[in-house]
Amino acid sequence: MKLNELTLKQALEELQNKNVSATEIWEACQEEITRKNEALNVFVHQADADSSPESSSIDLSDTPLLGAPLALKDNFCTKDQPTTASTNVLRDFRPPFDATVVARLREAGATFLGKTNLDAWAPGSSTETSDFGLTRNPRNPAYVPGGSSGGSAAPVAAKPCLAALGSETAGPVRQPARPCCAVGF
Repeated sequence: MKLNELTLKQALEELQNKNVSATEIWEACQEEITRKNEALNVFVHQADADSSPESSSIDLSDTPLLGAPLALKDNFCTKDQPTTASTNVLRDFRPPFDATVVARLREAGATFLGKTNLDAWAPGSSTETSDFGLTRNPRNPAYVPGGSSGGSAAPVAAKPCLAALGSETAGPVRQPARPCCAVGF
């Protein structure tokens, strides 16, 4: 099994047992993002090497997530990556802070592969109203993945990432999980 195809639980077990490094998983996921993103339009921003586990300023071996790479819906503020909410209005916005959930995930040892597409500003149910183009369903690219967290469900299903953070208001996590054959909670 390729490292980007591990479940988050499997990856954490492999990391805990030191069978693989977080950087190896990160690199496998980044390669898969590069390979699949043009067809699926999942990531609106892909993290650079400065966000990799090996460049972390904390000792990831002493954290619950051990440097596991995750994806973030592009409506969560991140101080080291743009936050656009998939709108051109915010194309150049770089927050001076992390959202609380992002900060807590970092403290728990998560690293971030990039920011995922969504319905612009988050209201929507298809992930096709993004100013950066629609996201395609990895199970059948003729269909949408659902939304507004479709950009977070699609890479989990397509395997460029182990897990992704979406946001839930009235179904935006649960609704895309079903057509993408992923788990959303």
